[in-house]
Amino acid sequence: MLNTLSEIYATFNDSPVVTLVFSGENFDTLRYVLGNEDLTISGQTYEKSNFQVSLPESSNSGFSDIKIALCNVNNEVYEKLQSVIDNGIVLSATVDLRIPTTLVADWSMTLDVKGLAFNEDKVQITASANDILNCEFPKLRYSALTFPGLKYLK
Repeated sequence: MLNTLSEIYATFNDSPVVTLVFSGENFDTLRYVLGNEDLTISGQTYEKSNFQVSLPESSNSGFSDIKIALCNVNNEVYEKLQSVIDNGIVLSATVDLRIPTTLVADWSMTLDVKGLAFNEDKVQITASANDILNCEFPKLRYSALTFPGLKYLK
């Protein structure tokens, strides 16, 4: 995945516009743009923010968790996100790389939020892609024990 992000970033003439969107059923969508100015894209306002996305560790655990740090936010944002997760609502985080001149999404990644932590002015978010590892089919359970090759898929 690191190579893919590097290739996408290298294809832009100017730095891409990176957006982060949290959405879910019965949830007021939160939209952020990496930068120093608020931005309007397709009639939607994205709040300026400083967020970081770290790629998953390279391991054979079968998990592809990504860490997102949403910086310079208050406790209200954490409480809003945590209440959604506590109520069992699936919360999605979408990261988009947009072409600077047209603001059209050139690359997008949507993950399910699995956990949150808040410290000082930063919300630490753990998100994971839905994959077939540990999913059940009518009579089979796909796991690293029964299908060991799954942990090597990327």
